[in-house]
Amino acid sequence: MIDQISNATQKAHAIFYVTKTSNSPQKGEEGKRGTIEKIQRQLDSQTEVWAIFNKPINSPRVLKDELVNKNEKESLKILNKEMKNILGEHYKGHKAVSAQAAFYGISQALIPETDFDKSKQKFLKDFKAGELLYQSHFKPLGEFIAEELLKNSRAKIIQSNCNKALKVVEELQNTIKTTIEKRIDPMIKETCLKNSLILLKV
Repeated sequence: MIDQISNATQKAHAIFYVTKTSNSPQKGEEGKRGTIEKIQRQLDSQTEVWAIFNKPINSPRVLKDELVNKNEKESLKILNKEMKNILGEHYKGHKAVSAQAAFYGISQALIPETDFDKSKQKFLKDFKAGELLYQSHFKPLGEFIAEELLKNSRAKIIQSNCNKALKVVEELQNTIKTTIEKRIDPMIKETCLKNSLILLKV
């Protein structure tokens, strides 16, 4: 199963790192890979990485203000910086969403009087179902995936193939360079040495 996940992520054009906190992912310790190193290991030349901050919400009051508060925005700036430092051009930024609030907006078959149903009713007192999808940023996230990520997928595939071809060319260049250094340079040195000896004899 781990190999299948690894193979799938290496072929993917986008990887979403989903976190319920706005903090940076944990880094590895000695002998152990952290989350960010595991992501880095899966990347191919074409892969984009996006962080998804999935904010847990228990009260509809949170949605009346901005979904992401001031402290979380500062934390996300640090997350962006650290992800960019390690993942480089692969990292494209973050998106915020509250899947929990969106769930209350689209769920239709909850068992009455359960905790889920009670929470849903609490949210629906303040927001219509459609409003929840926008206030939770679920609808904008869906539009982003459909328009920005999928709409440009053909161009990204072409760019990906170019990146792969460039990688092969770079590897070939390195092989040629190594071959020159290991095989041709000693021969040139030997020829120069022989020429020097001939000149000394003369």
